Amino acid sequence: MTKLSNVPMQPNPSALERPQTLVERIQPILDDLMMECFKHGFHQKEMTEAEFIDYSRKNCVPPKREIIGILKQHQSWRKIPSDEKPQDMQAYNLLLKTDSTEYPTLYSVGLFRQYASGHVWLSLVEAETYIDESKILAWQPMNMPSAEFFESLKQPPREPQYLISKGGYWYRSDAKGYTASKHEAGRFSKEFAERHAKEVPEVRIFEVDFLPSLK
Repeated sequence: MTKLSNVPMQPNPSALERPQTLVERIQPILDDLMMECFKHGFHQKEMTEAEFIDYSRKNCVPPKREIIGILKQHQSWRKIPSDEKPQDMQAYNLLLKTDSTEYPTLYSVGLFRQYASGHVWLSLVEAETYIDESKILAWQPMNMPSAEFFESLKQPPREPQYLISKGGYWYRSDAKGYTASKHEAGRFSKEFAERHAKEVPEVRIFEVDFLPSLK
């Protein structure tokens, strides 16, 4: 593999369009099929059983074959050279050939970049490194998680936590006992801490986020 040079390369404007995800390719086919069902009154159950079977044979089989074709294309490996070209700024699984007789192939991951002057493969395994295309035996698109999946990974906002101090000591968890160590102190909700501070004048409360050593 070759280290990247500092010479800037201009991207090819025609290659900057984001590639469609698997869902984006299949969804229009399903939408068209659903519209056909509505047109024929299938949603109102106006079809007889025989009409439904005939309609399915004529209208559902071709989209099914098209979807299966897209899925196979999305999952299959492309040998190099290939009539299909990788898309700019997309990551791919790569199968590389090696000089080892024991392990003749190596699995890797690379980012394809298309420029006006040509294209390169950037390694996503070794930082700032090119992958020699002559070493690539085949490539396969990587499945990008959907926006909904990323959204599901987001954690809900964390409620602020408070420490409660009295007489130079900290409350332990569940307000059972005291400790001189902030790290051993219990964490309390804002509601509990503020209510307790009103009930016990000598109590002081501190939000954990404002105590850097406790974050």
